[in-house]
Amino acid sequence: MKVNEIIDLAQLQSEEVYDEPTWIGYINLALDDLTPAAYFLRSKEVPITLTGGNAEIDLFADEDLKRQHQIISVYFTETQPEVKSTRQLRMLSFTNNATEGWKIIDNKLKLQKIKLADAGTCRIDFYSKLGHVSSVEDDIELVAGLPEQFHHLLVDYMCAKSQQKEEELDDKNDFYNDYLMNKRIFTLEQKIKLEPHRRKRYEKMIMQLQAGGGNG
Repeated sequence: MKVNEIIDLAQLQSEEVYDEPTWIGYINLALDDLTPAAYFLRSKEVPITLTGGNAEIDLFADEDLKRQHQIISVYFTETQPEVKSTRQLRMLSFTNNATEGWKIIDNKLKLQKIKLADAGTCRIDFYSKLGHVSSVEDDIELVAGLPEQFHHLLVDYMCAKSQQKEEELDDKNDFYNDYLMNKRIFTLEQKIKLEPHRRKRYEKMIMQLQAGGGNG
């Protein structure tokens, strides 16, 4: 759906009318709130050169990595002086400067103590942030990355924010409770994709939520 379609739905359901920048601001607040629940897994491979076993990747300098919400795992494949098999690197504490692995400092992914390697490929698995929209013509799925079947979450959030603005608290609570329930369902459906071996458990929790039976 496009932003203007979401705005039309929010105005219809909330019975409130605001200018487009206000509604777009509410949409972007909702997308930020949904990011930790989205679990959108992405991977990026970056060629690196090591000096003394160390290297760093500027996360903000990469169009994909600057949208990372959480880095899950880091892998290294040595290509020089010889090709070796891929291995997973350990995530290290900030103060650990003696062990092979990786850490994030000042928006830089730092690799350290990778012995004997001169160059290689670093694969980074991460959860991606949902993007922001800026125009009423933006397609939310294409621009922000939120699948269309979850666009109703944006409408619930927008309605709750509009009712809060107008201090109509009863309506706000209804919309916000709907939003929280549907956000939880969204999270569980995303987890099914990541953990298919737990599908039955998550599906049961979804059914309980839909039936008003709590969070399981």
